[in-house]
Amino acid sequence: MSTVHQNTYTHIPQTAATEFVDKVERIGLASLLRAYGTSGLRKNAIVRDRPHLVPEMGDAVDLLCLSRPVPAHKAKSMLTDPILDHLLGIGAATVSGGDVELSHVRLVEHFGQLVFVGAVNDSGFGWYGRDSIGIGRQLLGARGRCLDVCSSTGCQTTLMAASATSVTAVEIDEQVAPLFELNMCINGSRAKVDALWCDAREAEFDAAFDTIAINAPVMPTFDILDLPWTGHGGPDGTTLLNAVMQRVPLAAHGRLVANAMILGNAHGLEVDWLRKLAEENGWAVTVIPTDHEPLTADSSFVRSALATYSTVKPDNMDSVMQELSTSWTANSIDRLYFAVVCATAGSGPAFSVASTALNGERWCL
Repeated sequence: MSTVHQNTYTHIPQTAATEFVDKVERIGLASLLRAYGTSGLRKNAIVRDRPHLVPEMGDAVDLLCLSRPVPAHKAKSMLTDPILDHLLGIGAATVSGGDVELSHVRLVEHFGQLVFVGAVNDSGFGWYGRDSIGIGRQLLGARGRCLDVCSSTGCQTTLMAASATSVTAVEIDEQVAPLFELNMCINGSRAKVDALWCDAREAEFDAAFDTIAINAPVMPTFDILDLPWTGHGGPDGTTLLNAVMQRVPLAAHGRLVANAMILGNAHGLEVDWLRKLAEENGWAVTVIPTDHEPLTADSSFVRSALATYSTVKPDNMDSVMQELSTSWTANSIDRLYFAVVCATAGSGPAFSVASTALNGERWCL
């Protein structure tokens, strides 16, 4: 069983955190991040505009957004001594030839919160992407007691802490704990947050929550793929999400929001497990598909996921994809839906899927 304990990592002095945030605002970097958005897909826009930025902002973009080395004295001025020492101490920053580089992390603006997350292509460490942005929209103005499951570096934790009474964060990967602590300090969230470092299926809660956010690993293995735990969602992608949703205590009239990958075809999504959950708990559940990926032997999404997360060698990629394609055909599956699942206690049981008409025009987060 995983050990459950509160965060005991060294705190960053609040004065240093305040100085850092003030500088990010003063030089205009926070405004730039708000304008561009924070998805990894927007990185190209920042790269294109980098030559046109004034020197101080350009150095900040290189260091904090693009994982490019900058002179150590500029990094120290931007980050402050305590934050730079913290990042160096946890291996998120490195020094070489008088330059400092943040090779594994980047700074994003998440609905008013500045948070350090994993680099764009860092194999799941400190993951932050369109799904993070999508679930964040659902959490704006969260009230009461909140729970953030699979919290990673804490972007949703800080967002909920901005308006809620308290937030309990649950995360199994203690590698992200020092970044989580830094983000709590930067956003002034520490006093409201209790962090539990454990398997979400083993965490114990002493009371119900008014708002629950879940962003669990949801990549399907299809009973074929060997995926690391950072992306392993079980055969159909819902194993961990289902287990967590069955045990988290949702208060009367409370809200639960989760990201999901759901298998399906042109006729709809495989959501019987969610329908059953709604009936058993008396919840009103709405599934909101936001995009879908066709599942074929040529699927760029699946190939990219395998290249990033799995042990499949490039020479074996085509044969693995063909094996997957055969399995999908046998099970009448031809697409993978990306969806937001929203549940409300005390309003059900009820169940609905907002839209499955994703053959033509599609919208995404």
